[in-house]
Amino acid sequence: MRARLLSLLGFIPCVGWVFRIAGLVLSLAAGVLAIRESMEFGTGRAVVTAVIGWLVYIAATITLAVVLGGALVALGCSLPTLSQ
Repeated sequence: MRARLLSLLGFIPCVGWVFRIAGLVLSLAAGVLAIRESMEFGTGRAVVTAVIGWLVYIAATITLAVVLGGALVALGCSLPTLSQ
């Protein structure tokens, strides 16, 4: 939960990325601890399991962003740009 709270501060200019990385690290650490304790794995095996789960999550997020972004473009919706 606290890792998500740190990620919410990611919108702050210039330092938001620090909060996002801190949230990511805390989230992975909490995941490793939870996997290690609940599944009675060793630390190494818990780290591998948590990283694999995180990679699947990132791949699914990227896939959804590409598919939904492509669908929005196909429907004629304009995506926000930084140019004025």
